[in-house]
Amino acid sequence: YTKQKPVNRPSQDDIDGLIIGGEPVKPPFKYPYMVFGKECGASLISANVLLSAAHCAGFVDVQIGRHDLNDNTEKYETFRVVEEVPHPLYDETTSDY
Repeated sequence: YTKQKPVNRPSQDDIDGLIIGGEPVKPPFKYPYMVFGKECGASLISANVLLSAAHCAGFVDVQIGRHDLNDNTEKYETFRVVEEVPHPLYDETTSDY
């Protein structure tokens, strides 16, 4: 593998609601186990466990049930993260593990 430079993450104000190169899911809400936290996505892999990329560490609250991050009329749930388990080999200075 090759080492990559640290990722410059956008601020909450810069989020356009789409994954880079992504397209809206049809029908909306097709994947109810998708989670939004900070500026990253995650997957709900069991009733109370999320899986995200290592560089997305630091979620405080997450939202489940979102489709369009720009639509404030959506009904969704917000949960507090109570424990974070980082990958033991993750290096935040290089984004490698």
